[in-house]
Amino acid sequence: KKINFDDHFRYSIYGLSEDSPVVVPNQREDQAAIDKIFAENQLIPGKTVIIAPYANTIANPSPEFWEKLVEELKNAGYTVCTNSGGAEEPAIKGTLPVLFPFDITISAIEHAGCFIGLRSGLCDYVAAAKAKKIILYPDRIYVNGPVIDFYSLNVMGLCEDAVEFVYNEKNPEETLVNVVTSVTE
Repeated sequence: KKINFDDHFRYSIYGLSEDSPVVVPNQREDQAAIDKIFAENQLIPGKTVIIAPYANTIANPSPEFWEKLVEELKNAGYTVCTNSGGAEEPAIKGTLPVLFPFDITISAIEHAGCFIGLRSGLCDYVAAAKAKKIILYPDRIYVNGPVIDFYSLNVMGLCEDAVEFVYNEKNPEETLVNVVTSVTE
């Protein structure tokens, strides 16, 4: 019915007007902290992919999908790390766990060059980053339509440059090729 997640919260939950602006939480400029994390983890500025493969309410692609993606990205010359909140969000095999402080996350992603995430609340925040942003959505229906129609960052107006894919569980190779191509082009 052409209602997205932002519309739902804006009008139904908070009663905000149409002209209420989207406000990104404050970021702190701390290039030294970012440089330190990159150096400690041997991440290459501009050639690093930060993956965020976890979400609380959306079906996750298989660990094999993420592992194959990491392998393909490394073969293409990228360093890859997992946004990991600890034991419940372990690093994907072949990556190091990294958790950037929230107030430098956007700058860290810009320094890395690329973010790939399963659609989660983190993606709403990351939408402000001036970097490649690739968002994966499950091939599922949410209320009256596909999950991507309700949660798309681009449709909600949080950004205009997210590359968004529906993860095809029956043909994960197709999604894998599309994602790797989007990173490397």
